[in-house]
Amino acid sequence: MKVLLTGAGGFLGKRIALSLIDKGATGLRLHYRQKPPDATLTALAARAPNLVVEGAAAVALPQQGFDQA
Repeated sequence: MKVLLTGAGGFLGKRIALSLIDKGATGLRLHYRQKPPDATLTALAARAPNLVVEGAAAVALPQQGFDQA
């Protein structure tokens, strides 16, 4: 199973990623607000030998933020 997980850097996102690996996910694409932490990606990939882990950074907020939008 391949999964796209948004919010992977948050409290729940980290735990959901681990749970998905334990449930047999073969591919994880993780979305972070900032640059994905290399150590986290490496640790997740080491948890399962055939797991493909990718990290992506993107900001979904408008540049001026919600206050001025």
